[in-house]
Amino acid sequence: MKNKTTYFESIMSKGRKLAARTLKDIRPEGRQTALTRLKQKSVSLLTARGQSSGIQVASEILDIYKSSNDLDKQGYFTFLLTEFGRDKDELITLSRQYADNPDHKNLKALSAVMEPKRQDLFKRINMAPGGTQALIKMRADLLRFLKSSPELKPVDLDFLLLFKTWFNRGFLTMEPITWSSPARILERLIAYEAVHEITSWQDLKGRLDPPDRLCYAFFHPNLPDNPLIFVEVALCEDIPASIQKILAPGRDVIKDHQAKVATFYSINNCHRGLKGIYFGNFLIKQVVENLQVSHPKLKKFVTLSPIPGLMEWLGASGRAAGLGIAAKDMERLQSDDWFEDAAFTKRMEPIMRAAALSYLLDRQPNSHRLHDSVARFHLGNGARIESIQWLADTSKNGLENSSAMMVNYLYVLDQIEANHEAFAVRHDVALSGAMKSLRVKTQ
Repeated sequence: MKNKTTYFESIMSKGRKLAARTLKDIRPEGRQTALTRLKQKSVSLLTARGQSSGIQVASEILDIYKSSNDLDKQGYFTFLLTEFGRDKDELITLSRQYADNPDHKNLKALSAVMEPKRQDLFKRINMAPGGTQALIKMRADLLRFLKSSPELKPVDLDFLLLFKTWFNRGFLTMEPITWSSPARILERLIAYEAVHEITSWQDLKGRLDPPDRLCYAFFHPNLPDNPLIFVEVALCEDIPASIQKILAPGRDVIKDHQAKVATFYSINNCHRGLKGIYFGNFLIKQVVENLQVSHPKLKKFVTLSPIPGLMEWLGASGRAAGLGIAAKDMERLQSDDWFEDAAFTKRMEPIMRAAALSYLLDRQPNSHRLHDSVARFHLGNGARIESIQWLADTSKNGLENSSAMMVNYLYVLDQIEANHEAFAVRHDVALSGAMKSLRVKTQ
């Protein structure tokens, strides 16, 4: 790493004077806004011919962008949209030429204008030290702006197309994360955990240090200390019924020969700027392959997954009442301590489990697409809905989002392909026998 850093510093040092000469004719006198400087540097970067000056200008763009406010950042994306796109007239002309004479020369000319200038710009920015990470953060900003400025979607599409190439599965390596991993990686694990908050270093140690607790992550060569996605795994004697038992401090650690079930209880994508790049299915499959070798006595591979949108879905117009949930019970479920009322929980369990299954099977309006994103992920990977667990997550988030329920998705290895095809082609959801019976009761 030291040699690589020295190399970049050398290149950048040589490029400073070259970059200054390149910019002197387009730099007006007086104070400039960040947006103006971003525009000028971007034009300069696309016209830079030398590697030294290119790396220097790319670094300057990143420095300016990092210190810019949201207004200038959004203005910069608008500039990329309007000024760094495809030349429509030239594209039409060359398309007609190729249609009339589809030879190699016309194909080459057409291909050259098919790529918008901003894609070339992103590639050049990526040459700067830390360029890949900076571009990921830049796209995360853009995704925020899309809510109010959907016209910027073409810029986002160009980011996505590049990232799908740069973060191809072939470039990724899967590595275990343990309590002995570098502190900078452990710190990022704490920061990125979005399913079950890591509350302390001791909490993290309990997830990584015991031999029956494992963690795996994908890494990219340009981000060697920054995981892209990670999954936490608990080795169990049976399918777990609650996250409290998995994360309980002072629990009994099971021996290797006792472990019959591998439970994926937390899967976290680490970078919002990589939204739309799907790592999870590859990670789970590779973890399963590794565990089959390292722990051959494992019989089942299952998740303990959240149901994040359940309570919001139930709260929609009249839906709870239609599933047999009284208004007073819905109101009681909004309290912080309802799960401590044994009589209430016993009465509500069958009603709420049935409601949860109805939610997991429900489709978006005029679509085959399931409401629940976690269900879409695991069912699309070939898992089946095995069971719905009552009082499985009594944390604040668990109570607010899913009335403390969680779901087990089971990966039956010799049924994965068939389940995947049934879900992808016929939109069928694979269910265990118990879930089929529960579904019949709700109809």
